[in-house]
Amino acid sequence: GASLSYDPGFVTVSTGLDISFASKADVNVSAAVAHGFYFGEKGNEWGITPTISTNLGTQNSYQDYVKKRRSKGSSNSTVQTNSTNSFGILDYELSLPITYDGNKWGLFLTPIYAIPQNPISVASSTGSGYTTEKLENTFYAQFGVYVKF
Repeated sequence: GASLSYDPGFVTVSTGLDISFASKADVNVSAAVAHGFYFGEKGNEWGITPTISTNLGTQNSYQDYVKKRRSKGSSNSTVQTNSTNSFGILDYELSLPITYDGNKWGLFLTPIYAIPQNPISVASSTGSGYTTEKLENTFYAQFGVYVKF
């Protein structure tokens, strides 16, 4: 993968490109707009960075996962997805990263609210027709501590 950010001072614009491999290659692109607010002095600095982002891409790896999960335990079940391999919006995300950066260590907490898009449709040989997965908005957070050498 690769990423690129540009910060002219009032807003940071960033994008990323990732390729992963399953039965078919997945291409994912991310785009984000953020603005950081920082308090304190170097070696004892807090930051908060409201961010709006979106992820776009194909869903080949996810479709492989769903097929494997649905056919597990059933030797005569064949699972098919009705989704195309097209490139589309996967989700929108609102996040509020909070950071502390000290001289020798730091920490971060990033609460994220994800709004998924483009559900896949799945059919099994034991059922009739396709069912479309129900997508639900999700709240989650990431937390970490790091040490500087």
